[in-house]
Parts: sequence; structure tokens; C-alpha cells
Amino acid sequence: MGEFASSRPEGFSDRHATLTGRQQALSGSQQALSGSHPGVGLARLLRLNRRARRDQMFETVTHARPGVFVRRGMIVVKPTRHCLWLALVLVAMFVAAVNYQSNPAWFLVFAVFAATAVSALHARRNLAAVELVAVDTVEGFSGEALALPLTLRNRSATDSLAIEVSAPGHDVEVALIERFEAAQVQPVALMLAPRARGPFTITRIRLATIFPLGLFRAWRDFRIIATGLVYPRPGGLRVMDLPPDPEGVQERGTQLGSDDFRGHRRWQLGDSPRRVDWKAVARGRGMLVKEYQGGGGDLVWFEWDRTAGDDEQRLSQLCRWVIEAQRLGILWGLAIPGLELGPDDGPLHRRACLEALARFGHRNDLEAGSRSALRRLFDRMTGRRGERGQHSDQKPKAGR
Repeated sequence: MGEFASSRPEGFSDRHATLTGRQQALSGSQQALSGSHPGVGLARLLRLNRRARRDQMFETVTHARPGVFVRRGMIVVKPTRHCLWLALVLVAMFVAAVNYQSNPAWFLVFAVFAATAVSALHARRNLAAVELVAVDTVEGFSGEALALPLTLRNRSATDSLAIEVSAPGHDVEVALIERFEAAQVQPVALMLAPRARGPFTITRIRLATIFPLGLFRAWRDFRIIATGLVYPRPGGLRVMDLPPDPEGVQERGTQLGSDDFRGHRRWQLGDSPRRVDWKAVARGRGMLVKEYQGGGGDLVWFEWDRTAGDDEQRLSQLCRWVIEAQRLGILWGLAIPGLELGPDDGPLHRRACLEALARFGHRNDLEAGSRSALRRLFDRMTGRRGERGQHSDQKPKAGR
């Protein structure tokens, strides 16, 4: 979510007009169109009505945390198949009560009907105060289940029961919250099925419930933009079995090794403990890591030409080397077709290398179509597309 928030178009806050403002604009347009051509005025009026209904269906969650773009839709309540079977039974009971003129039968028919109607109201009330307030990015390796971290909030003064969380359009395992306590925030991990390598986007999260009797199903969709990235599946040889570089590592310039002391740098998560200057730690200088310059004994380059097989096998081999190099605390560089990352170590360098491997083959498509795709999605979620169509209708037409 943070990646999309940083690339949001200008005027983002101006596009979230309230429903009252839209209704005022609709009434003003009706007055302005009263003297225009009947056909043109009717078409514009119908378009404004569609926009007003769309804004009622989805409104922006203004109290979501900064950097999270979430729009919640209206609650939809529909009967389940159990309710349909119950309706057939009620029709049969009604016919029997009419034929036999039985007061207990009449009482039973209307009591069951009233309980069914009230269960629909309870289903909607059970879901009305539960909302989605935060969505994080998804990262994982190919062939493994991915966890989408979500944060839900219950604004009601009473507990909500049997809340289902899913992502329509994606192969996910539905998460069930048996009891959502009142005025609480609860994290939920939505498990996604294993996916192929590369980036992907999730645009909708659904909260649903069949509480209390299972006769009605109530659900609400939340429009989001959650990005995910699937890394290659690690495989192949160990980093210790890395084949020698035929061109020689020394051709790439100055090497960082274990011969001459070069200086200190701040400790980062994932640095090898054997590189920590423990004497400096004892003197109170903080966690410092030693860096050396010399023969390059702890530097290795992971190159595309040093792997074998098809593209996915090469990427899997490079992925394993990157993971093991970071765990062993050695310096490494990555060279793949179209990209070269210089020697470094630590978790940030590991993440950059894994991201480069995950986007290999998808980078051109992503750069060419991601901005336009996100722009279309953003316009559809904010109703900006309707505004563009409205402005285009205001252009003078020849011959009128």
C-alpha cells in the first residue's frame, strides 16, 4: 500500500467529495438542464444519477490510517438456500392453516416468518460496524502459501460473531473470526494459494456473515490496492559449490575481503556475528561491523552465465545463492541480463536482489502497463472516469 500511496496522482484528496456534495451537484444540474435540449439533458441526468448511486455503494473510509486507500461498499443481504427451503415450508404451512382454519397453525406461520425477517436485520447489524482499516504488502516464495496481513476494527459496542474474510477473484482460504470483541482491533492473515513468480495485485476484500440462523448472508466489499511479490523458489547448488568464474572476479574492480581493515559501519539486521567489533561494543560505541579491503576472500559474484537450465531454473539457483550468502555474512553482487547490483551485504541488499529476480521478465510489462492499469483502477474507485465523461460532454459540437 505504501508503494501505491507514494505514486498517487495529484489532487487525490479533492476526488473524495461527500455524498451531500454530489446530491447538491445533481440538483444543480437538474436546474441547469431544464432549458437545454431534452435528449442531451436526459442523458446527462441519467449519468449523474448513476454516479450518485455509485458513490452510495462505495464511500471512502476517512479514518483509515495514512497511506492506506480503502473504500467500503454497502452491505448486501441475500437469502441462502436454507432460507428458500424454509420459504417453501412456510407456504405449505400457510395453505394448511387456511384449509383447516387452525389458530395454532396461523401463529406458527407468522412466528417463523417474523423470526426469519428479524434474522436478516441481525445479520446486517452484525456486520455493520466491522471494517477494514489496514492492508500490508504480500511477499513470499513460489510454491509456498502467501499470507496477506489485514487489520480489522469493530466500532460497535457489542461483539460481532462469525465474520468471514475472503478475497473474491483469488484462490484463498476463507478466514473465520468466531468472536470479534467490541471496540477492538484484530489482525487477520488471509492465506493465499501458491502463485507463480512475479508481481500481482489484490483489489477487493470481502467481509461476510450468516449469523444468526444461517438464513441470510450479509457481505460488504472493500476496494483496496494491495501489491504482492512472489520470489523464485530457491533451488540448485549451495553457495559453497559455486562454480569458478571463468573471467575472474578481479576484473570487476576493488574487492572487499578479509585482508586489510577498512573501517566500521553500523550493524544491520542479518549481519554475521563474526564481523561485529565486540571490543567497540564493550567500550559503549554501539554495534559496529568491521569492513576489510584486500584479496576478496569474502566477495562473490552471482552471474547469470554461471547457472544452467531454463530461466526459472537459473532464477531459482540465483535465489538460493543470495539467501545463503546473506546468512553466511559474505559480500556478493548480482548480475542478470539488463541489471547489475554491486557488491554489498545485509537484509536491504538481499531484498533488492530477490526483488530483481522476482521481477525478471515482468519489468518491461510492469513499467509499460502498471501506471495505466493503476490509473484506471483508481479512476474507477473514485468516480473520476465519470467526471471525465461529463467534461467531454460539455465540449461544443459542430452543427448545433
